Amino acid sequence: MSTTTFSSIEAFNKLMRSRCLLLTKTPWYGTMCGLMDWELDDAISTAGVRIKRNGRVECIFSPRFIHALFPEKCICAPDISEENVCTFCAGHKIDTIIGVLMHEVDHVVKLHCARRGSRRPRLWNYAADKNVNGKERDKNIPSLIDIPILNEDNLHIGYSPIIYLDPTLDSNMTTEEIYKWQIDNEEKIELNGSLVDNHDIWSESAIDIDQARQIVADMCDQVSSVTGDTPGHLEDSISKLRQPTVDWRFIVKNYVGRKAGGRRSSYMRRSKRFDVFGWPGITLRNRAPATVSVDVSASVSNDLLEKFFSEIESLSSMIQITLVQFDKVIQHVSEYHRGDWKNITIHGRGGTNFINLFAGLRENKLLNPINIIVTDGEAIFPQDNVDVLWVCNNRIKPPQGTTIYIPTA
Repeated sequence: MSTTTFSSIEAFNKLMRSRCLLLTKTPWYGTMCGLMDWELDDAISTAGVRIKRNGRVECIFSPRFIHALFPEKCICAPDISEENVCTFCAGHKIDTIIGVLMHEVDHVVKLHCARRGSRRPRLWNYAADKNVNGKERDKNIPSLIDIPILNEDNLHIGYSPIIYLDPTLDSNMTTEEIYKWQIDNEEKIELNGSLVDNHDIWSESAIDIDQARQIVADMCDQVSSVTGDTPGHLEDSISKLRQPTVDWRFIVKNYVGRKAGGRRSSYMRRSKRFDVFGWPGITLRNRAPATVSVDVSASVSNDLLEKFFSEIESLSSMIQITLVQFDKVIQHVSEYHRGDWKNITIHGRGGTNFINLFAGLRENKLLNPINIIVTDGEAIFPQDNVDVLWVCNNRIKPPQGTTIYIPTA
């Protein structure tokens, strides 16, 4: 028996074509996919997602799984003519990969890779897929179809039906509620069907639930600001992402680390492994310039400054800080060194004007790869596309960038 081999480059091209088509068909999902990292790995059987320590969401696909979902010729008998492609292979087209992409995004939004805790893996995995897929007669992702089964020679030997929520259950049940129902009825039900993807990789997520919630909430905010809409079946999950208080220190480290240093993938560098358009390379970046603009109006407390700069100083090996004091306008600019916050001479103490701040930063060429604004947020926000980390002691929501809330005494 011959063995069918699959090219990683061909698989990656199919994956990228699917992402492009998804962007035109369902912009919210397509834009969300654009914020994720994509990798191929022969060690994984299908596909899976995880959240890495640097805050990036990574989706991994098996090349053979991509080819099985979207065959350009019959994978059951590769030598036959195109008109004789079997029914199975003819039914698996690019829309099928799109369905799997949407399935992965739903797992991310619902934080399934960070919510399992000590629950039994197999029952949690089934509950998570039932929650994502919905009921068979009212599918959340209509383009999902049965999962192909390939043997060790990469030849199709059958298919396995997708798992759906029991028709007698409430469609609004959470994953935890579905899991509990499975536990309570374990002797009465059979867990038939296949998971769409590989959930074992969830255990490789290197962050806790609150950190995951903040990362995914920021991703959803970015996507919704671009597309202006949200899939109906995800509205409740997205609204819950903002409810808990998260560890603001992690957000600062994630924001700075993402822009300043460490080994990471970049579409600005060519890949040495796969020299093909659309495949990211690896870049290393050392200390990056950072502009920290401090609102010196009277409502910004020393407690807020102390907490913020104590965290920033722990990252000083990664960034070079320019300190900007502002109120109605930029009042003072200086280089910042460890411990300076204790001896800062305040210039200003008037009202706050973010519009003049952004104009001044541009005029004086102070916008850097890392831009942080420490403020109470009591001013009109500009409509600006600068990527900013807002550090606030009030519950505000600027129109752009990432916001963290630091409680003060």
